[in-house]
Amino acid sequence: MHNSLSMPGETKLTIVWDGLVPGLADHRLSLAAFAQSLKELVFTIRRIASDLDRDFDRDAIGRPSFGGGVGRNTKEASLLDVQIAALSGSSPVTLECTVVPMTQPPYPLLANLGDRAVERFLSDIEMEANGKPTHFKVRQFMRSLPAGLALQKYTAALESGEKRTIEIGAVRLVEEPRALPHLIRFEGAVSAVAFEEMYIRFRAQEGDAVTCAASAQQIDDAVNLRDATVSVLAVNSGEGRMRLLRIVRISGEPAMASAARRLEQIIADWDPLLAILAK
Repeated sequence: MHNSLSMPGETKLTIVWDGLVPGLADHRLSLAAFAQSLKELVFTIRRIASDLDRDFDRDAIGRPSFGGGVGRNTKEASLLDVQIAALSGSSPVTLECTVVPMTQPPYPLLANLGDRAVERFLSDIEMEANGKPTHFKVRQFMRSLPAGLALQKYTAALESGEKRTIEIGAVRLVEEPRALPHLIRFEGAVSAVAFEEMYIRFRAQEGDAVTCAASAQQIDDAVNLRDATVSVLAVNSGEGRMRLLRIVRISGEPAMASAARRLEQIIADWDPLLAILAK
């Protein structure tokens, strides 16, 4: 049984960016250039924290570990937030961030999860920048940074009072092998549809959200299946693009279907047998 703790302190992360990126020369931070990177920063800290949390579960509590970097983030890791506390317009541009859980963590030994995640982030980003693959989410964050950055500097001020700084100039990320097109299958739920852009977004039971290009008929089917658990079959082009092949209801209240749609389904189900009997 875990006792409740008071809210842990914040982990401070200071980021310095400089280089030939739009806005930086004017001591401004361009959202067009850095928005995706800031989003990836949050995802990366949470994924590292999730890996640490699962290691803690396995080693300290005896609960099974599901392996680093796979599946959903743990609940405690999902609560971590990266908040910009100040933005300095002096050259170079400096962001003062805090990494803090949005609610009180349930496990006492995880009260310093933000500290540990930020420490690991700094270690991994230094390794990745030197061409040593360490963590796929850190590598993804670094790939999201705009071209033209000449200087990256990250400083962590931990709850313990310890400070750690890494400074990166030229980046030599390991080359990612090009993936071939392949099928993926997962279970989840429809979370969003876009009629004009022609895509469906799914909330997978294991892993991150998945967005698939879809036909008009598939989008209509997804609307009827929005309250159900579904099985999804899609093709990944190998370049991050997904195309929906099939969506099938697993559970949930049956969606209202027209008489014509029901008749088509009955014919499709019984047609092979009827063809045999006709012979």
